[in-house]
Amino acid sequence: MATIYCDESGFSGNNLLDREQAFFVFATVAMEPDEARALAQKAVRDFRLQGNELKGSRLLRTPSGRNAISFLIKAAGPHAKVAFHLKKFALASKFFEYIFEPCFSDCNSIYYQINFHRFISMVLYVWFVAKPQSAEQVFEQFSQMMRDLDPTRMASLSRRELVLVEADDVISMITTFAFLNRRHMDKEVTSIRGMEGVQNWALDLTMKPLYTLLCAWAEQHEVLDVFCDNSKPLKAEVSFLNGMVGRRDRIRFGWPGQEERLVTFNLARPIQLVDSRQHPGVQIADVLAATIAWTLREKSPNCPAAGSKSLHPASPKPA
Repeated sequence: MATIYCDESGFSGNNLLDREQAFFVFATVAMEPDEARALAQKAVRDFRLQGNELKGSRLLRTPSGRNAISFLIKAAGPHAKVAFHLKKFALASKFFEYIFEPCFSDCNSIYYQINFHRFISMVLYVWFVAKPQSAEQVFEQFSQMMRDLDPTRMASLSRRELVLVEADDVISMITTFAFLNRRHMDKEVTSIRGMEGVQNWALDLTMKPLYTLLCAWAEQHEVLDVFCDNSKPLKAEVSFLNGMVGRRDRIRFGWPGQEERLVTFNLARPIQLVDSRQHPGVQIADVLAATIAWTLREKSPNCPAAGSKSLHPASPKPA
């Protein structure tokens, strides 16, 4: 059994247009409790750190803190898996999920196999970067619609003139398609109302990387005991993952021509949502997540898309 500690950096909930935090990072570390405690204590002692817990955002501010980060990365890095998202690209992907996919949900596997979801998401993201003012209006409306779960917030898809303008650019085709099929969008969005957890965190990114990384850890370990820093979206949605408690079957999935990967894992018990002050392993995950988020923000401002060190994207739902 492997003990997995988890934490994130760059959390902004449903607000994926946060200008101050462009990236969301989720870090996991496989480490026994005693090992994590000894590593954290050594970092505090050797680098004379202050405070009652390791916090990546605080360590980044001082030379001694950054030296401690280097030490922790060298020690814990080989036992870590990290996923990160560029939030604007993630929002473009959410646009596909809630605007496009409902139109052909009965046969969506055909479109996922040819990577149609990636094509639409990338086109929308490029539009977002190249023409921020016109794109931001659409994405702001989409974000507001998902926060309120109210399709009428998507005003740009209610303008009749969209279908009257002849244009051959991809963006016009996308918006026209969405306009003509908005009844499917309305049904998808309104169906979320009343769904415990989901209705308040429809755009939040926390659950997808957690699921993805736990599937990746399951490739190496038969049973997982998982500890996560307590957060509102996890508290609301974690029951979905707790369905994996005691699950011994190992189901793999992959589209034709692609490598099959695990989509299940075996939890020793429900995922533990804990106070990081009491769990050094969660603190180490926090340091890794905060450091990677800072690096992405400061060193890679033009990163074109989300990525994952686990190389294990969550599989779309088959038809």
